Amino acid sequence: MTVREQQQDPRWNPQGVKPRRADAFQAHGTREEIRLLFGTLSRETGKEGQFMAGAHTRVVLSPFTAKGLARALERILEQAIPAEEEVPPQRTGPASLDKSLIKDRQEKLIRLVQDLGVDFGVERSFKMAPGRLLPDRLLLAVNTRDAAPERLVQICREIGMPVEQGRLFRERLAEADTVGLGIEQSDKTATYKVYLEFWEKVKKSGRDSPRPIR
Repeated sequence: MTVREQQQDPRWNPQGVKPRRADAFQAHGTREEIRLLFGTLSRETGKEGQFMAGAHTRVVLSPFTAKGLARALERILEQAIPAEEEVPPQRTGPASLDKSLIKDRQEKLIRLVQDLGVDFGVERSFKMAPGRLLPDRLLLAVNTRDAAPERLVQICREIGMPVEQGRLFRERLAEADTVGLGIEQSDKTATYKVYLEFWEKVKKSGRDSPRPIR
């Protein structure tokens, strides 16, 4: 059994665990770790009427574990909170977003890339924004050597890329090594995003004019 498999299905030992209830939290993150701070709201208020919170627990997670936690919490909330009950957006994410919208758009993007008939990479992630966690992010990566340029341009048209951005995409496509086609949840909708990566150009620039790292 691998370490990852052990992490996915651990045998819990609850002995000695003390329950702590939190009604306030903050989330901070870097590429290496996600930090969650939990606390209890105080009846006192600070400057400008801000609520005060006493922190009592700090949890540090790897991005891999935090992603799994976000998905688990989303499933639990869907089961625990009736659909007709109004939920403050800062606690559960954007309540006004139709879940079927982002699912349909994700399926459309996957279908368009599959129709290219080439290998592609898949990355699922989440995004932290002030007061909320947006769990539904999807990125598909295609090597530009494997796909015909016109097919990639056509995908951009299919997902509604504006004309000016489409012109710029076509102009720079020949220089790029990878095309990233993504979609992410926002407050009231789901937004397609397209990225061009220029790794060979960056590496060549580093070889031609190396600079010390500071």
